[in-house]
Amino acid sequence: MFSLPMEIQPDPDDPDLAVLFVAGQIDGRPYRLMLDTGAAKSRVAVDEYTSTLPVAGERQSNGVFGVTFTDELVLLGQLIVGPIEKTNLMVVRSSADRPSLVGMDALGDMALVVDFDRSQVHFAPGGSLPASQPLHRSPGGQPYLHLQFPGAVGLTCWDTGASVTVVNTAFVAANSSLFTPLAASTGTDSTGESQETPMYRMAAATVGGITLAAHTVAAVPLPQDPMPMDLVLGYPALRQYNWTMDFPHNRWDATPVTSDSGQ
Repeated sequence: MFSLPMEIQPDPDDPDLAVLFVAGQIDGRPYRLMLDTGAAKSRVAVDEYTSTLPVAGERQSNGVFGVTFTDELVLLGQLIVGPIEKTNLMVVRSSADRPSLVGMDALGDMALVVDFDRSQVHFAPGGSLPASQPLHRSPGGQPYLHLQFPGAVGLTCWDTGASVTVVNTAFVAANSSLFTPLAASTGTDSTGESQETPMYRMAAATVGGITLAAHTVAAVPLPQDPMPMDLVLGYPALRQYNWTMDFPHNRWDATPVTSDSGQ
């Protein structure tokens, strides 16, 4: 098993929200990469080097606020993250204000342990780690779980790139007893689009025999293409456990955190 330090970057406006970063290399150059299981494709921000890469195509995407945007595609000679090495990898090139990230096009070939107790990400071959719970995958490879609530089940994207848990507004409306309204907040999606966002206290939920404690969530109309989803499970939920995700074998498991680093 190969381990990398995991940087937990808190939101500047709310320390209870955060995203995860690891060190990697792009064409032999060191890069700080967001660990993003919610992204089908890896991404590089425009900088002195990546701006020299020729455009190889375009890709349209939707942010959680429904804004469609077009990014350039560029070809990387090599992307390295821990034991993962991808050659001739087509990735998204975005504006400098959006972080470079490693997505499921690179992560999907390995089993990972997101270890909040040690602030590390562990990498291992598929099938080599204990994981017994079924994992569902989108056409882009993103991992999905079925979150169980009293009287409801939510199809949920397990997203290490989400600083906050996000719930589809239709799911909130259909299950209002699970959500206690809070003061609205200004949210920003992956496109950089900002808008006032309804916030709620979501009731505790279970999945695969574990319980996720009640926590604050944002409600937006989530895109339903290429795969319908009711929730995006973000950092406030993920940090409650150490997660084993065996992507090649579509299995997962989780153990409670035992240190303050995950709380």
